[in-house]
Amino acid sequence: MPANKYDIETETENDSYLNLGGKPADDKFAVIYFLWIGGVSVCSTAAVLNSLKYFDHKFPKRDVEFIFPLPSMVVPLLVSFIITPLSNLLSYSTRVVLTMSLVIVSLILTPLLADAFQDTTFGFVVSLALLIFMGFCNNVCYASIAGFTSQI
Repeated sequence: MPANKYDIETETENDSYLNLGGKPADDKFAVIYFLWIGGVSVCSTAAVLNSLKYFDHKFPKRDVEFIFPLPSMVVPLLVSFIITPLSNLLSYSTRVVLTMSLVIVSLILTPLLADAFQDTTFGFVVSLALLIFMGFCNNVCYASIAGFTSQI
């Protein structure tokens, strides 16, 4: 066992960071937690991107296939500016649970509101705002999980 976890010279093959067999139980949990929640946070964006035809049908006069993928590219930049102040206000677990809950609510509301306000500017703007909000929550969750796993 290395004298400290950063002592690379005394690290054995079983202690490799890529070998889950040699890691303590807490590290295995962190890796599984990171992979599971990371995958879940990508699912909501994939669901929206796979439903572009639905939104294109609901808003035929808008360029949905160009505009709706933009939040997934722009929002990570916004999150990078706010994640540090947000991490001072909320704990890791609070950020993860809160943002995942808000993503679920956004995933439910987005198609319902698109259906209720189809072919209107209001419906398009609300759907786009929900996508931006959902992307924000996804990125906060993913950054929080990365921070959580780096602490273990």
